Amino acid sequence: MGETERLDGCAKKAMYVSTAIVTAIALGIAAGVAVATAIFSESGVPYIVLVVLVVIGMVNLAVSPWFRCIRYRYRIEEDVVYIRKGYINVEENFVPMERVQNITVKQGPIDRTFDVGTITVTTAGGNVDLKNIRRDKIDKIADYLRMRANIEAAAQKAEEAELETQAAEQEADLVSPEVGEVEDAGR
Repeated sequence: MGETERLDGCAKKAMYVSTAIVTAIALGIAAGVAVATAIFSESGVPYIVLVVLVVIGMVNLAVSPWFRCIRYRYRIEEDVVYIRKGYINVEENFVPMERVQNITVKQGPIDRTFDVGTITVTTAGGNVDLKNIRRDKIDKIADYLRMRANIEAAAQKAEEAELETQAAEQEADLVSPEVGEVEDAGR
C-alpha cells in the first residue's frame, strides 16, 4: 500500500457501460417528452431539442468515462485513505484511519461483469467510496483497512483507559490525602 493507484481497463469498460445505460434512459425520457410535446405543438422545436440532447448524450458517453478514469486516483497509507476524483469538479478526500468505523464491499451486476467493485469507507462524517477497483485488489484493500481501523480503535481504547486511570488516581489523591499531609494540616 502507499502508492497512488489508477483505475485499469476493466474499470473504464464498466464506466462506459453504466454511462451508456444512464444515457439511454435519459434519451428515452427526452424522446418521450419530445413526442408528447410535438403532438400538442405544431412547431419543430421539440425535435430540435431532442437532436441537441442526443448529441450531448453521445459526447458525454464518449468522453465522460474516459476522463473520469484518467482523473481518478486513490492511495492507502498507514494513517490515511486518499481519493481524488472528478473532471469538472475535482474532489479530494483524505480519511484518517482513526475515523474509520466500517468497511463495506459492494458489487453490482455491471461490476460483476467487469470484475470490479466498490469499497465504502464509513466515518462519523459520512461515506467515501473507492469505486471500480479490480476484484483481486478489493479483498486485500478491505482487509488492510479493517486491520488498520481495528489497530486505531484498540489504540484509542488503550488511551482512554489510561486517561481514566490517571483521572481516578488524581481523584483518589484529592479525596484521601497522605497521612503526613493530614498531620501537617492539624498543626
